[in-house]
Amino acid sequence: MILTCLQPSFAPNLYYLAALKKADCIVIQNEAIWSRKGKSHRFQIRTKDDTLWLTIPIKTEDKKKPISKVRIDHQSDQLWLTKWERTLDSAYKNSIYYEHFELEIKSDFEQISEMEFLLDAIQFMNRQLFTYLEFSIDANALQCGEAFSSYLNPYELVNLFKPNTVYQEENGEQFQWIHEMAEPSLHDYPTYKQHFSGFIPGLSIFDLLFEVGPESFKIFDSF
Repeated sequence: MILTCLQPSFAPNLYYLAALKKADCIVIQNEAIWSRKGKSHRFQIRTKDDTLWLTIPIKTEDKKKPISKVRIDHQSDQLWLTKWERTLDSAYKNSIYYEHFELEIKSDFEQISEMEFLLDAIQFMNRQLFTYLEFSIDANALQCGEAFSSYLNPYELVNLFKPNTVYQEENGEQFQWIHEMAEPSLHDYPTYKQHFSGFIPGLSIFDLLFEVGPESFKIFDSF
């Protein structure tokens, strides 16, 4: 039995998707305490010379609350989504599939600009990105984890489900308890052509969307 225990992620990477795809039981820890070092509110993209994190502003008074209770701070930077659009355009305008998905992503960002809670934005963006990439998971695996309305740490979950294998977030030690059973969801990270020279692993699936687009199923089949 494979247990996948993850925190919500706005635009996850392939480690995260592989952990979802392989699981018999998925627990998304919406009630975990928000951490600035986590990936619920930020994601990583490729730039010409390096990588860059794009971040959702969070209300200061909510930073010690569970992720499900954290609100987006639209007031401190009312142009944050506009800046995201400009950054993505600069980074990916020469990628194969950017123009194909550009309008859809900008429309998604417009809807997010009306959302109060971070978790609503995460769940919406996950649905949209998974739809564009034609990525799906076993609904029954997810349902067994949705039964929890309170936070259970990985040790409690392992005691409850008694799995043979546990997947958690890759390099998640700074923001999540990591069980000693946890192992990488990918031992060989899938490579694909990025329009900048070389390949950088671990980027958000925005990179996969713009670089690989509808051919992403080949990546998912390799999990």
